[in-house]
Amino acid sequence: MGCCCSCSCSSRKRVSPAQHDDIKNQMIEIRPKRILRIQHINPRQRDKLLEQEIQTYLQYRNQGLTSTGPMSVPKKQSVNNNPQGENKTNSSQNPPGVPLIDYKAPDKLKEENFNSSFSSVDDRKTLISASGIEVGMNAAPIGGSNESNVTIEKTSSDSTNTKKTTTSNPAPEKDNNAVLFFIHGVGGSSDIWCAQLDYFEKLGYEIVAPDLIGHGLSCGPREAKHYHFDQMCADLEEVFDRYCKRKNVVIGHSYGCSFAAVLARRRSRRVTKLIMISGGGPTPLAPQPGVFALPVCMLACLRPCVECKYKKSAFSGKQPVIRPEEAFAVPTYVLSHTMNGQDWADGDELYHNWITCPTLLIYGELDKLITLQEEENMKDALCDVELEIIRDSSHMVMIEDPQRVNNLIYNFLLKNTRLEGTSHLFNEELERSKSRASVRSTKSAKSIPNLNL
Repeated sequence: MGCCCSCSCSSRKRVSPAQHDDIKNQMIEIRPKRILRIQHINPRQRDKLLEQEIQTYLQYRNQGLTSTGPMSVPKKQSVNNNPQGENKTNSSQNPPGVPLIDYKAPDKLKEENFNSSFSSVDDRKTLISASGIEVGMNAAPIGGSNESNVTIEKTSSDSTNTKKTTTSNPAPEKDNNAVLFFIHGVGGSSDIWCAQLDYFEKLGYEIVAPDLIGHGLSCGPREAKHYHFDQMCADLEEVFDRYCKRKNVVIGHSYGCSFAAVLARRRSRRVTKLIMISGGGPTPLAPQPGVFALPVCMLACLRPCVECKYKKSAFSGKQPVIRPEEAFAVPTYVLSHTMNGQDWADGDELYHNWITCPTLLIYGELDKLITLQEEENMKDALCDVELEIIRDSSHMVMIEDPQRVNNLIYNFLLKNTRLEGTSHLFNEELERSKSRASVRSTKSAKSIPNLNL
């Protein structure tokens, strides 16, 4: 296949589309030597107060300062009922003159420094991505309009099996000032969201869709350490901190749902809604024995068989809006390192119990990679949650039935389920949540609620 790459770096090079004035793509060095392609659509400037809060938070985080104040509230418990949606914390925990923020330093990694550069790459004109694609780079300020345009071919896909009638072309929502963060899974790129990006761009939403490291047009370092869950999660935290506004919706698919859950926990005051598509159950991640444990050279020989099995499991036979090959188009070494880097011991049920934002789960009924029972387990673990099942679709439901997925996401965005920074309090659910959390607290020592931005 054209995008398939063996263990060598001899893949064919392609030249990216020419840049235009209305460019939408950025090549950003989000952390030292970690250059990601980010599709930024309908950019907006932050208000001055929020910008001050974010910069103060980043300053304290980069200095490794943490707060010993109150932790986040558990599943289905309200933070408070004040209209501003601010968490009640001990004011003595904050330095004089600093906005009231729950400071939390990220996990300290052994391999790399977490200091964010937030610097655009401007000293080189071209970059070779992990897939061997020669791309141009440009510098763009936060919320600026200098981004690069990539044309994506799309075809319409109408859903015939829907639970209720929805408007296919809704009028733009008046309160569309939320930022939508799209996070793809293993093997794909931000282009798998092409139908969603086009749909919500027309509705006026600000959109941020990064390529994970080694995927799409992002850089692809050779060392396995760069693809560990913690490293990739740190990239996405930097992306979120760079582009977030007062209202932010994180949308993840498959492996991307794990990163979305971490953002919902670590940025609980900023993530107002969470959407997880084909994400599976609340289960800790660990490298699995099997074909991905083989040396890269051997895995490269078996790559056609792996791709064939993936297509049968992830697609239902519908005509997707992009070719199936594009949903699994990464170099073999990136695939191997990413699969073996799925090491997230914290991702158990207790961890997800403490996600307080409204959540939408979307599941394709014909999915052979994720079972419906796993989705039900996730539904039981989360707080304010609803599960939508799409018939005649599989794991890649957002490209197999984009109209239905778009309508579900749009309707979920319109629901005024909670005020910013707050959550509803249900007494009976709160009591059940406390009892469940106390029983499992000794079994999941690492899943301690984090302090959040």
